[in-house]
Amino acid sequence: MATSSSSPLSSEDIFNKHYPLLSTSLCDPVSVTRLLYGELVITGQILSNVESASPSISKQREELLKGLREVLVGNDNNLQTFASVLCKFTANVKLGEAIHKDYDESFLDENEVTWETNEGGRIPVPKRKSDDFTSFHELYIKMFKKLSDTITRHAPAMEDIKSFIECFTSQLEGQLLVAESINDQLLLMRSSSNLIDIEMLQGLTEHLQLPEGREIISEYQEAMMNYASRLPVRVCATESLNTILMPPPLKCESATFAFKWDPEQKKLKDAVDIVSKSTGKLMKVYNLEMSSDEVHVNCVFLYTLMGAAIATVHDNIEALISDGIVKVTIGYLTVWKKQVHDFLTKEREEPQPSEATQEEGQDTSSASLDDEDRPKTTAELEDIVEKLSETLKDKEQEVEELADILQKIKEGTPLERKVSELKLYLKQEREKEKSLRDEIKEMEEALKDPEAYEKKRLTNELERLKREKKQKEDKLLEDGKKEISVLKEKLKELEKELAEKEEENKSLTENLKALQSQLTETKASEADDPPQPIEEPTIPTSPS
Repeated sequence: MATSSSSPLSSEDIFNKHYPLLSTSLCDPVSVTRLLYGELVITGQILSNVESASPSISKQREELLKGLREVLVGNDNNLQTFASVLCKFTANVKLGEAIHKDYDESFLDENEVTWETNEGGRIPVPKRKSDDFTSFHELYIKMFKKLSDTITRHAPAMEDIKSFIECFTSQLEGQLLVAESINDQLLLMRSSSNLIDIEMLQGLTEHLQLPEGREIISEYQEAMMNYASRLPVRVCATESLNTILMPPPLKCESATFAFKWDPEQKKLKDAVDIVSKSTGKLMKVYNLEMSSDEVHVNCVFLYTLMGAAIATVHDNIEALISDGIVKVTIGYLTVWKKQVHDFLTKEREEPQPSEATQEEGQDTSSASLDDEDRPKTTAELEDIVEKLSETLKDKEQEVEELADILQKIKEGTPLERKVSELKLYLKQEREKEKSLRDEIKEMEEALKDPEAYEKKRLTNELERLKREKKQKEDKLLEDGKKEISVLKEKLKELEKELAEKEEENKSLTENLKALQSQLTETKASEADDPPQPIEEPTIPTSPS
């Protein structure tokens, strides 16, 4: 467990800590639930409950969080997956990042991680196990620090870097919204690169036209190729290629290539090269693992390009076969398996018995029986046992998959709702199919001329940004004109009202002057003709 300033929290504690904000701020709960269902975090019943709660978003949130509370008990990985799913939705990135931070503080193994202090806080960094990877990591950190200092001295606008990152990848839009400085943006780029993939950093250097930055990148690339060419797969399988410890990618955005390789003979560069060639650079390697006698090359890709990735791998499957491929898994699908391929090839190549061959077969049947009856050597028996064991293992896996599907069906919704969902699903699949066709066509253009395609893509993106900017400016101008028009109308009304008031004031002034004049005349008249004294009436006296 990771050490922190406070005692570690359980998955339930972390969920309860963020529950008040989740219950009021979680956006698009239906899409979040569907992605969690695809990642096998929640059951079909929970998905049905959330979808049935429409159109009330608060009710959808309530159903989702109630279902999550059940599946998070005693399962820390589900909490991490939930946080990763939240980060896939721009409006939910802050919620996901906050949960990830608490998860890292509470669950990261101190034997696997060290903590690097940054102005934004503590950053989890993989703890290196070999001297080669320690020096490789230090070389990357040195390059990144020098490049960061160079970019900071250049003082580019944050909006300029933000626009570049958005053009380079659409996966970081939400994280860019919470970046508060250029250092935050650069740290985000570091988390999206690794020891053998610095394309985004290189692209930013070219975008800002920094000669010193180009030199720093060039020096690192030369050293990187040296490490990649001599580091054996056996060593790489115990190390992380990331320079910041990141949560594992979601199943929908990850792929695994299983090879029958000698881990001592094959090098890191071999794994990177074969994946790059067979996927048209749609995927990048993020780590290597060893399983019995197989080497698993784990990759990550933009999940919206899954169709293009599958099509590209199928087009290059012969190259993968020549390199010892055993199995290819992309997203939720096993797209190629050596045992299935060998079986189908054998079925196609095996001649069907004709009448002539049947007669020949009768003559040679005794010889065949003699061959079958002969005692098997130890090596042959071991080979048969190994093949049967592999077949049994595959059959058991198929049974588990079928049982899981059956369980999901049992947990499903009533028939009418299922039919409605199926119709919606078919409609969505048709839309996806059209989208995939467009993606494949686009990828074919990219494969024919990558430089022209990239130039076209960036040009289109720039045009889009210009259009959006012009639309915003036009809207602001239109709103401004409307506001000015309203103000002019109000001004006219005020001028009219003012004129009326002035006319009224003028009339009052004239009336006042007339009254004053009349008062003056009255006073003057009184002065010229003083008032006569009033004689008191005489009271007659009575005779005595």
